Order: sequence, then structure tokens, then C-alpha cells
Amino acid sequence: MPDLFVVAATNLPWSGGKFSTTFEKDIAPLELDDPIPGKRSVVLPVKRSVRSRFARSTTQNVKWPTSSLTLTDLSLMFPTVLEVIASAGARTLGETALIGGPTIREFVFEGASVRLDAEIVGEFALTLWFFGSDHVRPGVAEISFKCTTVRGDMLGKAARRALDLFIGMQELDGWVNTEHFSKTSLALPMQCGSPVN
Repeated sequence: MPDLFVVAATNLPWSGGKFSTTFEKDIAPLELDDPIPGKRSVVLPVKRSVRSRFARSTTQNVKWPTSSLTLTDLSLMFPTVLEVIASAGARTLGETALIGGPTIREFVFEGASVRLDAEIVGEFALTLWFFGSDHVRPGVAEISFKCTTVRGDMLGKAARRALDLFIGMQELDGWVNTEHFSKTSLALPMQCGSPVN
């Protein structure tokens, strides 16, 4: 979500042994809803900019039996998950079945880098998603770069160079998808895009 403070305050522990929790900021092109009623395409402003999204995730390797795929089962592993869902305004029922999205094969190519300042280097990745049985043409191609901070800080010069690089990438013809707001939305079951009741 776009609110740094809400995400930073979200508690997402694991109920078992070792786990790792990460907090990250993702940026994407600034996008607007198409003003034409009924159209679902994305409109990019003439002066390119960015929008920020923040995320907190907890990772733990576990064998999860396919016989237990409900929110209650998930909350046994992540004790605060029902609270997190409820705080977002969604009504939760413990026995709600979890529904998988489409089958996706992901290929990630890494290696290129860019120096943002003396201490910060951005690392590029090209990610390709192949949906279902299609093994020839990717459904999604994404180029991204990430960098670490220096003792928790993103230095001003490096932040400006990263922003300039990202905006410059948006200005390349055909590099920005104007049909979908995010790659993640394509990985979710179809009904996840529906309004919450």
C-alpha cells in the first residue's frame, strides 16, 4: 500500500522457528484511471513521475498440506494475518478457502548494474512470466533495479539519480504497460480485483 507508516507498523510474525521479515519500497510509474467510463486502461501523465508502494513480508519454508487451505490454517502459521486483513476493511471468515492464482513460470536474469553514487550500486533484473502452458511468449516482461541503503539511509544524490533513471526508462517507447496496474495483480485469482464487501 502507499502509506509507509501503516506498513511499517504492521506486525507479521511467524508462529514457528526461524523466519525473516522484510520491509521494502517499490516504485512504479504514476498512473491514472482512464476517464472514459467503462475503460480499464491506464493513462500515464505527460510529465512522468512515480508512485510508491510499501510492503512487509515474512518468509518461512514450511511444508503446507493441501488439505488445509483456509484463512484459519494460515493464521496458525501467521498469528496476526486475520487482524491485518480486518484492519484493511475486509470481512474475514476463518473457514474461507484460499484460492490459487494462475500457474506462472518465472525466469529472472540478473547481472547488469548502475552506480548511483560512491557507496550505492543499483542491480538490474529482467523478469519474464510465462502463464499456463505457453513456453514461447512471456505474458509479462519486467525490468527493475534495486539497491541497498547506507546504514538505513538513501543518500540524496543517489536517490535523485535513481529517480532520474526510472523516469528515463518510462520515456522509452513501448516500455510501460498501459493495460495493467501491477504485475502482482496478474498473479492473483480473478475475483481478487473485485471490491471488498
